[in-house]
Amino acid sequence: ALETGSLKAALQTCNKILKKQPNNDLVKALKALTLVRSNKNEESSTLCDEILARKPTEDIVLATLSHSLRNLGRHEDVTAMYDEAYKKQPNNEELGAQTFMANAKISNWKVAQQVSTKMHKMFKDDRYLYWSIMAAVLQANDPHTPAPTRSMLFGLSLRLIETAQTSSFTTPDRFYLHLSILFEMGRLSEAHKLLSTPAGQHLCATSLVIDEVRSQVAVKRNVWKAEGELAKERLEGMQDAEKQEEQEQEQEENRRDRNWLTFLAFLDSVFGKQSEFSLKATIPELDRIRDPKEVIREKQLEDEDKAERERMRVKMGAKEEKEEPEVIETTLEERVKDAKAFLEKLADKDGSEERGSLLALLELERRIRDESELPSEEGVYVRFLARYLQTFGSKPSCYDDSRPYVASLTELEIQQFRTVLDDIPANTSTEANVRRLINAIKLRRITLSPSEIALESEAEAAEQYVKYYHDALPIGKSLPVTDLQPADDLAVLAAEVYVSMWTLSGNISYISTAAIFLESALRRSKHNYQFRIMLIRLYRLLAAPGLALDHYRTLNPRQMQTDTLSHLILSRAATFSLASIGDLTMPNECLEASQIYTSNSSETAEMIARAFSHEKYSQVQDFILFEDRLDNSLQRDLTKMEHVRMRLTHEPAVPETIDVELLEFRFIFDRIHHDNRDFTILPNHQPRGQSFDQQTVLGGVHPAFGWLEFWLKIYVRALSQASDYDENAKDKTVDPVYLKLVPQMEDLRPLQERVSRASEEELAELTQDEKAFWQYTSALAEWLEPHHAATRPPKLKANGEEVVRMEPLPAPEWSDPPEAVTKYFQDAITRLAEVGDGKHLPWEALHIAQLAQEAFVLFTIQTQRFKVTTKKKADHLTQVLKTLRADATASLKILSENLQKLGESESSLEKRRAMTVDAERVVPKLDHDFAFETSKRITDARKRIFDGMAKGIIKISTTHS
Repeated sequence: ALETGSLKAALQTCNKILKKQPNNDLVKALKALTLVRSNKNEESSTLCDEILARKPTEDIVLATLSHSLRNLGRHEDVTAMYDEAYKKQPNNEELGAQTFMANAKISNWKVAQQVSTKMHKMFKDDRYLYWSIMAAVLQANDPHTPAPTRSMLFGLSLRLIETAQTSSFTTPDRFYLHLSILFEMGRLSEAHKLLSTPAGQHLCATSLVIDEVRSQVAVKRNVWKAEGELAKERLEGMQDAEKQEEQEQEQEENRRDRNWLTFLAFLDSVFGKQSEFSLKATIPELDRIRDPKEVIREKQLEDEDKAERERMRVKMGAKEEKEEPEVIETTLEERVKDAKAFLEKLADKDGSEERGSLLALLELERRIRDESELPSEEGVYVRFLARYLQTFGSKPSCYDDSRPYVASLTELEIQQFRTVLDDIPANTSTEANVRRLINAIKLRRITLSPSEIALESEAEAAEQYVKYYHDALPIGKSLPVTDLQPADDLAVLAAEVYVSMWTLSGNISYISTAAIFLESALRRSKHNYQFRIMLIRLYRLLAAPGLALDHYRTLNPRQMQTDTLSHLILSRAATFSLASIGDLTMPNECLEASQIYTSNSSETAEMIARAFSHEKYSQVQDFILFEDRLDNSLQRDLTKMEHVRMRLTHEPAVPETIDVELLEFRFIFDRIHHDNRDFTILPNHQPRGQSFDQQTVLGGVHPAFGWLEFWLKIYVRALSQASDYDENAKDKTVDPVYLKLVPQMEDLRPLQERVSRASEEELAELTQDEKAFWQYTSALAEWLEPHHAATRPPKLKANGEEVVRMEPLPAPEWSDPPEAVTKYFQDAITRLAEVGDGKHLPWEALHIAQLAQEAFVLFTIQTQRFKVTTKKKADHLTQVLKTLRADATASLKILSENLQKLGESESSLEKRRAMTVDAERVVPKLDHDFAFETSKRITDARKRIFDGMAKGIIKISTTHS
């Protein structure tokens, strides 16, 4: 019944058996699992406690009960259960392995190491020794492990692996573990010696993981000559193919390495250093913006490790290990000349089959210009680009491959390159010709400077791109509906030009025109994700979030994609929330996007256990890093913040809610975040200057670390004033799973001081209205703080067994409410009138209205303690707050009325007709009926959100007044 999901039948069966066998632990465990799957967590937890009290040892009972405990978040109880069982049966090998895995799943590496060490002594299996070594390494890599302990653990691991009965050469992953320990300890010479042995060389040739470590060791040791020779051998196939027979030539072609990393290794050896530009272009993760707290923490750990290694070296009287600088007999100029000749030979041999050698020539020339003092030969860069375009211009990858190098062209070279591009005919007769034309248009467009962009030239470009698009459509006429049209990129280019025309003119009609045109193109290419992503951005600007959400749901991001792509719809999602009138569409979208973080804890833990089981030690660290990036995802907490902001407009802020959210926000506040969001998925062929992403993001800037800190400070401060929670008890009430989210920074300043100031970096990520909101909330909190301190219930302070009642503070001196508080709502009305002039984007009106609504909710939360007793009615503060509340309510009513009028004007028949006419005027061959229908959908969606927001403001002001 459990397997088929018949929970009711399963529960009835368990109850029947338990009536006859009340002490059957297996049936109780199955009942607990049934209850937890039925969302009856309290009953399941009670039953689990009952089973745990009996200290079971049967494998099937332990396995079943562990499923229930993990679903309940009781991970510590799982490990305790297995530890207790293993103590009773120390000769049970399977039970020992399960105990190890239970600790590994929750990153309890110290206990895992102890268990595996015990198992190795008992069962004499080298596998358990390597489990112990891996657990020790992971414990050392934990950021909370002190430097001396870290050094000791690495030393212990190395000693164990060197004295093991079987050599680490037996498997690639054991050898990887050996090398990684040496690498972490800085003993690069020893690692190099191991890699240079016949066994080490064999593993390098057969294992990509080992070869990657070998490359890292060589880079750290600055041994470039050997790396260059090895890369050269791999690139040319280690033999001269011209001297072989035809059959041997075919085999040789298959052996040639055309991995881009091999080309980079060869170029690195030429210049004697790695190129940061190339690394970031090859590995996008390196180009992500990092949390400032992460950078600080990383520097701290690096300094601690360096100091500890020096301390140990002095203690042992050892000499400092230094690599002798490599002697390079040739000059840089000679090496560059030889490299260019070698790569040109490869390019001639590869022809149009492999593009790596031509790209390597471009990369070589770029490094000569940007990263060396050598003179660049005039015209060579453009000649290489022209050759690449001629050879691979009909390939979809041509634009993405060439773009980094086109960006390095000088103004003179840009003119020369445009001549090459202009020679490409505007031929749309075949798919190859269309692709070549598209690549030429893209490359030419990104060479344009801001001074070369004008409204008239952009209008001509848009008209030309639309014409090419319609001319090329017949090529894909016979394609299945699941295929993309060859002309799709021309539609993307035209839409980007319309967005550019909006930025130049400020005329919002170009935004709606771009949306209508993309919707039209989507009819012919239903599965084009770029169309939908662009439409999501445009509809949010046009205050049509319902249409944006429809396209996002059609994209159907799954698993990790929800972490990398949910920003498309959830960035500043509270602006489009109608939770105040009971529409939970956006809050539910936040919850759905957050499912990946819940499943990550269990699924990644299982992958870690599986990696240990199969001795894939090179994957264990990857899985742990993956888990850490998800657990501490910036998008996770941005979504959490948006959800709470929406939730408080729908649910009453009861003390339990305030306390729970306050505790969670305090943990988030100090957490080191990872930004996993993918912005490269957005197309960008805009001229130099702002990208399409920057042009269409709400507020002109992406919410990131500073934006999150900004909102956390507001809510921590506000909820702290509303809460009577005892800070000393917080660790006892927070979910243990939440405490697992590490690492956290340590800031010795008092919390209230840290949340009362906003840095320049945080303010740079805010809109004008969010900055005004900060001034309001800061002034309100500062004005109310003395009154909260005086009226907050006295706490009980434990002093041994004696309980001492702390007296409340005396009433503060009276001060009038700050102007930032008294005038905020009136200023919001003024701002709404400013952005309702037809020249501002529609979303801005919603942004102002939503912030005003949120300001009133926070005002209510922070002042609710001052209106709970009749005695307070005579208090001067209570009377002032009553006046402020009445003024705010009146202002919100006016704001609501103005917002509703704005919504009606934006959805009128005249507005739809004007939107249709504007689109037809700019877009050739646009279907009138379709354009009008799309205009109607846009204005209807806009009216729904404006009306809903207006009603929500009234409801909020009525409920909290």
